[in-house]
Amino acid sequence: GVTFAMSAEALQGLPEAVKMAREYALLGSYDTSCVSFDGAIGQIQQYLRTVKDPAVRDAWGKTKKNLSEELQIVKELAEELTFLRETPGLRDAEPVRKMSAPPAAMSPAPTPPTWSAAGWGGGPAAVPPAAWGAMGAPP
Repeated sequence: GVTFAMSAEALQGLPEAVKMAREYALLGSYDTSCVSFDGAIGQIQQYLRTVKDPAVRDAWGKTKKNLSEELQIVKELAEELTFLRETPGLRDAEPVRKMSAPPAAMSPAPTPPTWSAAGWGGGPAAVPPAAWGAMGAPP
């Protein structure tokens, strides 16, 4: 229906956005990574507003949570880098900062089998994030 088409459209480019967010983080471009993660999380949030199926909502909600955890880690890395770049002696000594434990979400970008180069294939409802495994959602 029309709602599904609008829903699928809300997720257009999501795998690429997540992949780019992770690549930027690996390259040390933390600010750019955060922008990409924020965009991906926003896309999922927009999609969740249209989803009625509780199982699909739950699966995508978990994916959103996992991406939010990854975003938090990238923000902490950016803060740590800023801390390390400060001139020694200008700041009171602080204990070593504790980083968040990496979530299970830190894995390769999603590549669901039904997505095709031409479009979504079976659509996001047909392959909920729980089936991905790539973004940390339980199988």
